[in-house]
Amino acid sequence: MKQNHLGVSRLSLESASAITLLHNRLKKARNTFEEHLIERALDIVAKKPTRNIKPAYIARNALSDARKFLNGRYEIVRFVNLVNQDGVNQAISVEPADIKSTSQIKVTEILDWIVNEPSLNSRDRSLLIYLVQGEDATEIAARMDLCVKAVRKNISRARARARIAWKEVG
Repeated sequence: MKQNHLGVSRLSLESASAITLLHNRLKKARNTFEEHLIERALDIVAKKPTRNIKPAYIARNALSDARKFLNGRYEIVRFVNLVNQDGVNQAISVEPADIKSTSQIKVTEILDWIVNEPSLNSRDRSLLIYLVQGEDATEIAARMDLCVKAVRKNISRARARARIAWKEVG
């Protein structure tokens, strides 16, 4: 491990690029959960500054680790004791909707991967995003001004390419 004159590990070019990718994503964050996720991922990358694999993989792995951490945190927070003004413990149950349900977290994870996977082309990306958002082939066909049969064929091909890309990275 390379260290500078102060004994601090040097940042590899790949890790620096991953940090840049995560900072760019942070600027586009759509909600506080996503902000927390990316900030945690930045911390994870900073803890292993000398990694030298592809920056997109470093960022993806850090996001995955951050997601696991946040999921654990949300599991712990399901039941919280608060002390009211009179000094009496008051139990408050936190509803899953308040803390992001597992399905919402999975959707965010899938969307993140689709948007950032370099091996997917723009058409595949668009089709997969529409599918994650719950649209079916008929709705997508109307949106893209194509026939349903062509959209179904394109969806099938996009899913196949996505499966291959997913297997390659993880």
